[in-house]
Amino acid sequence: IDNLEYYTQLSLLETQTENLQIQDADGFDRFKNGFIVDNFTGHGIGDVGNLDYKVSMDMAMGEARPICKTDSVQLVEADDDGTAILAADRTAANYQKTGDLITLPYSEETLIDQPFASKFINVNPFNVFTWVGSVELDPPGDEWKETERVPELVINQNGMFDTMAANAGNPNLQRIEMGTIWNEWQDNWVGRPVEGERRNIGGQIREQQFRNGAPRRVLQRQEITTVQQVNQTRTGVRQVMVPQVVRNSLGDRVLNVAFIPFIRSRTVNFTGTRFKPNTRVYPFFDNIDVTAYVTPTGGSLGGNIVSDANGAVSGSFAIPDATVDANPRWRTGTRVFRLTSSSTNDRVSDIETAGEADYMARGTLETVRETIVSTREPRLVRENTNETRTIARTSTRTATRQVGWWDPLAQTFLVDDPGGSFITSLDLFFQSKPGASDAQVPVTLQIREVQNGYPSTTILPFSEVSLNPSSVNTSADATTATTFTFPSPVYIQENVEYCFVVLANSQEYNMWVARVGQSNVGSDRTISQQPYAGVLFKSQNGSTWTAEQNEDAKFKMKRAEFENVTGTATFCNDTLPTRTLATNPIRTTSGSHVITISHPNHGMHGTGNNVTIAGLDASTSYNGINGSSINGTYTSISNVTLDSYQVSIADSSTANASGDVGGSSVTATQNRLYDVSMLNIQTMTVPETNVTYSMRPTTGKSVHGSETEFSLASTSNALSVVANDNIYFEEPKMVASDINQTNEMSGSKSLFVDCTLNTTNTRLSPVIDTKRISMITVQNRLNSPTSINTPSFVNDESSTGTSSAAVYCTRPIVLENASTALEVRLTSYVRSSSEVEVYFRTTSSEEVRDVKDLNWTPFNTAGEEDTTVTPAETANEFKEYKYSASGIADFTAFQIKIVMKGTNSALAPRIKDMRGIALAV
Repeated sequence: IDNLEYYTQLSLLETQTENLQIQDADGFDRFKNGFIVDNFTGHGIGDVGNLDYKVSMDMAMGEARPICKTDSVQLVEADDDGTAILAADRTAANYQKTGDLITLPYSEETLIDQPFASKFINVNPFNVFTWVGSVELDPPGDEWKETERVPELVINQNGMFDTMAANAGNPNLQRIEMGTIWNEWQDNWVGRPVEGERRNIGGQIREQQFRNGAPRRVLQRQEITTVQQVNQTRTGVRQVMVPQVVRNSLGDRVLNVAFIPFIRSRTVNFTGTRFKPNTRVYPFFDNIDVTAYVTPTGGSLGGNIVSDANGAVSGSFAIPDATVDANPRWRTGTRVFRLTSSSTNDRVSDIETAGEADYMARGTLETVRETIVSTREPRLVRENTNETRTIARTSTRTATRQVGWWDPLAQTFLVDDPGGSFITSLDLFFQSKPGASDAQVPVTLQIREVQNGYPSTTILPFSEVSLNPSSVNTSADATTATTFTFPSPVYIQENVEYCFVVLANSQEYNMWVARVGQSNVGSDRTISQQPYAGVLFKSQNGSTWTAEQNEDAKFKMKRAEFENVTGTATFCNDTLPTRTLATNPIRTTSGSHVITISHPNHGMHGTGNNVTIAGLDASTSYNGINGSSINGTYTSISNVTLDSYQVSIADSSTANASGDVGGSSVTATQNRLYDVSMLNIQTMTVPETNVTYSMRPTTGKSVHGSETEFSLASTSNALSVVANDNIYFEEPKMVASDINQTNEMSGSKSLFVDCTLNTTNTRLSPVIDTKRISMITVQNRLNSPTSINTPSFVNDESSTGTSSAAVYCTRPIVLENASTALEVRLTSYVRSSSEVEVYFRTTSSEEVRDVKDLNWTPFNTAGEEDTTVTPAETANEFKEYKYSASGIADFTAFQIKIVMKGTNSALAPRIKDMRGIALAV
């Protein structure tokens, strides 16, 4: 059906064009020598190699529009005035932050209490272990990708992504390749929201093991419908083109897999525990040695990483810049960060110690995986010393992650609270702990899934805690508890079985348990029935488990009791990073103290903007101007374009030559202008909970607009918005650089987002993951250039080099028969602040010049009927317009150019269904 719809759409467009009756002044039908149609579902018809080709395609909607610049702004927790958040501020705002998660305030209450103990057993009953480390990454992943380098195309059939494939030959596209695909941040990154289908099959299955009237487990079979969509389109001059785009269905979102971008540069902190003490380990990222990019805590870049006496390691890994050709780069997705005692990352021979963690760089994160509900992906236990892995260009891998044997204990449990619960801590009771021989070996607690009644290898997020012996309490009568407090509350679903697992690389830990028929420690009371409905398991290797049906661990599990209040967490923009400019970005003019800075997408469109330039060698002369004279903060700029501006040297130093200088280390501050945004906030809303959002943006300015900058919306004028979907504005907004916030906004932040948390069940709360809070910004590259407002202005009739920022042109169309007239029909969305202009150029066999060297001619200027545009009043009001030219000298080839202009970048023109017809007398 999808294929039929696409074929029908283009067949109708071509048929409509072919059947269109065009008459001359005498009322006779004119003969159509040829025609071209484009429904703008790709770049297959566009002349992407033309230096003036600067247009973005919305493939889903079939629209051409200006190129966009997408980026991401990191959001950080703050008070409502943008100052650093304090514990008192959170209390006043009625929310709580525990670890990385924000919830409503809570107190602890007992969820499960198994108070009996009759004996103790060894945590490591079979004395089998290896030094399998546990690695935590901070942040654990990234919600954005590198946008300055062309992504790798997985599918590029018939020109859908030709702007990316041909970008090397078009300098106008080299730094905005992703911007030629409109809404790629949804299509290829976070996914488009779609209606998914999930339905229950049959009734609930209740297992017939009851205690206190509650079933041990309740199972519900579900049928989940997923879809793989293949889109097929056809565009062109009487020819069939079938580009295919394969999409993945991810529950309620659909993700395009047409191209894969690269992981962006970011510093990731790592913390490892349970490694072999006093052992050197080597870092690898997706099987690549990254020692040169890792700094151990207390050491220097590239230094040795050595575990301490407790087997702990820590440091930071600076993911290198993917835009630098000499640096390694990794495709987005899940990549393994590994610390191993093998300097060559040998996985076959015996290794002393190793540990891994997954770094996930992707836009969409599935928060529901089988029985796991969380803001993070669960982890898998790495289990065996032997591993095989196949690498395809350092990214695609198949692996069986097993790096050692464990010998743990496990206790299953089940919660029947409606909607589930958040567990906060667990008390265990130890009889002994390591003495001098194993004095530094920690004990670890994990919460895992249970599959088919047995503990699995899947660890719930936030549920792993390791304690050194000094933090473990012991008692001879099982009365002294050792509390394992989880770094963040762990969500446990209703009537789903889980287990907690206790493991240690020592035989010195003994834990109290209760056995039916034995006496409770410290009394004569006999334990006459099963103490708890769960089951105690022992394992020799961590994967094959033996149930002890008559025994249960002594433990007390605590849950969160949330306050029934409305909490509001406030986030503001983090400091925008400075940008490293291209090589030699400073242009000097001989005899002048004014310099031009080449700075693409700088977002500083008003002359009152401030900019700080740095990175030049202070003692070097750049065409007669010292670097120390150029470095500094400038409080005004002039002659602003989308990609450049001019500043005056503060000490009035003048250049003694004209040219481009500065080297490769020049940096500059910048604003982040946006016309569309999307709050990329990782939340979890369990039953009876809710999160709502509002934002206070700051006004921006189009490059040739008249808007007022630096006006922050008041609290009373905050906008109610929806997270994880596009937010469209009627005027440009911006996140300002620090220097502009200081000088133009009295130090205030320029973006505030309020997240309001509610619950009607005090056992449950909505959750916000503070490690995944950002906003995607989208700026339309739209201008309205003239010789007055644009330096080095080039008009649209010139053969090449136009100053207009949004231009579409077709490939040259060759005809079999000569024609004398052209007609173009467009379906356009044009607001009062915008305009669409259409041009053509023709050639014939007598013309010795290449068509690309000829100037353009505007339509409707030679006595043809005028095309009057009636501005649209709503966001999707498209109207059809006709552009015609007759009396043209005989031509056998032609090109069509469409120019989009505007003074309000938020109301950019959009075009669909172009039909161009060559006519004869």
